[in-house]
Amino acid sequence: MSKVTLEIFAVEVKKHIKEILGDGYNTEIRTVSKNNGIILTGISISRIGDSVSPLFYLNDSYTQMEDIKTDAEDVARKIVNCFRGHGNLPAATHLSVNVLHDFEQVKGKVMFKLINTRSNECLLRQVPNMPYLDLSIVFYLYMGEDEEGMMTAQLNNEHFALWEVDVQTLYRNALQNMQRVMAAVIKSMKEIMNSLRMVCEEESNEDEREEATPFHVLTTASGINGAVCMLYPGVLAGFAEQRGKDIIIIPSSVHELLLMEDVEGMDYKELVDLVRLINATEVAHEDVLSGNIYRYERYCGKVSMINIDEIL
Repeated sequence: MSKVTLEIFAVEVKKHIKEILGDGYNTEIRTVSKNNGIILTGISISRIGDSVSPLFYLNDSYTQMEDIKTDAEDVARKIVNCFRGHGNLPAATHLSVNVLHDFEQVKGKVMFKLINTRSNECLLRQVPNMPYLDLSIVFYLYMGEDEEGMMTAQLNNEHFALWEVDVQTLYRNALQNMQRVMAAVIKSMKEIMNSLRMVCEEESNEDEREEATPFHVLTTASGINGAVCMLYPGVLAGFAEQRGKDIIIIPSSVHELLLMEDVEGMDYKELVDLVRLINATEVAHEDVLSGNIYRYERYCGKVSMINIDEIL
């Protein structure tokens, strides 16, 4: 028997969901473009009249499927149970169509994140964006947080067209909101290791080893989409002034950056090789930001990408 496709599996799951829920609900199969070219398939469920619907992804269940009849019904029941338990979205998420048409009413919720330009060419054609080095700034609506995490909605070109504002206006509002809701945090590796209770047992040598660790981590207070903190005014400038050096910026992921002093004789190619190795082996594909490194120059206050080919 030929393998059942994800599309067929989704149709079967949707059928069972409709049978379980009965009338009064809308269900829809949706595909969503995520970071770095990842496409996910899910089913959205909403009560008739609701303007926002949670989306339940099927990709993991599909890869584990052995029998479509049994597994589709089982997945449907799990989705319905989850919807019944967590489907009552906070009032902040229920934005009416009229509100979405009015930028003044949603501008306090607009935020942004950084993604890789080359790896997201398809997505970038669908959403408002701004270029930044080899990266792109894309925007989303911040709907709030609960025990499950942060709730967001990707802004697309249709939203943007409704508002009749330019992308610079979008950026200015998003930057203000980001700094208010997702403040930048810089921690040394020692602080992070202590917070994770991973300090070395040999306390007598702890300080010596930590002093030899050149990295600081820059992220948001929540640890989500922390790479955008390199765009916050004064963050890199303050750190560079404190260290008395230009700063090398290493993209650990979309969620955090590593900062280190730019010292004489630094092997930039070795750092780039390290970043690309970690991207390939340690970072989830969806969270990879870039295979390049950057420098913040404190005297001109600018970030630039280090071109390894020009140095060699």
